[in-house]
Amino acid sequence: MELLIIVIIAFLIGKAFGGRKNRQDDDWPDEPVQYEPPKKKKGCFARLISLLFKLFVTFILFVFIVSLLDDDTQPQATSPDIAPPPVVSNTFEETSSPTVAPTAIPTAAPTAEPATREDWVLRAAQEVYRDDLISVTWQEVDNQKDMIVIWCNMPDGFSNSSRRLLFMGDAKNMFKRVSELGNDGLIEYGSCYIVGRTTYLDNYGKEFDGNAMEIRLKEEDLSQIKWENMNSDMLSALASNYGTFGIHPLLRD
Repeated sequence: MELLIIVIIAFLIGKAFGGRKNRQDDDWPDEPVQYEPPKKKKGCFARLISLLFKLFVTFILFVFIVSLLDDDTQPQATSPDIAPPPVVSNTFEETSSPTVAPTAIPTAAPTAEPATREDWVLRAAQEVYRDDLISVTWQEVDNQKDMIVIWCNMPDGFSNSSRRLLFMGDAKNMFKRVSELGNDGLIEYGSCYIVGRTTYLDNYGKEFDGNAMEIRLKEEDLSQIKWENMNSDMLSALASNYGTFGIHPLLRD
């Protein structure tokens, strides 16, 4: 097979590049023929194009034949030996039941409702101030209802102005919670007083704690506030006119 292909390739190359035979004496006709002017030979460019075309055809045939040789010489893949599938029994063998009983998911115990006015206000203050809460006390006032006193740490901020705004935001939330407890009849109080504490440095560089801001409002004023329309400036103005409001000089701008 390989020899036949080589002979075919040699024949095609010979046909493509074989020149014209030289005319012998025997090839001349016995009788004179009519003279015809010689035909114009092809130019160099035309011969070059013809040569390239022959080379291209020869190359295509060569590649095709080589591919046939590769297909014939390539080893044939053999299918691997596949083991037969295991036989599955149709009978179900019951296994022993687990010895460990499943554990029940624990349920959170319901939060007990506060029983006293102190508990109600303390829970509200813890939800508002969280770790900044210092203490919650009730102070007796002559001829008036008791005053709620809440001590807290001043929140941190980038400036004195931001610290004041944060303190007033927490104070608003705390006043709202106290007002709601009073309106629901859960507590009775005369006023609510909130004091913010912070750390200062004296002239010698020593630290000391002191009051930074304070605000107090009475129960009759808190019960009338429309909280969704109240802001910090309105709350401080209300406390300045009808209660107590103060800022330490070192916390001012």
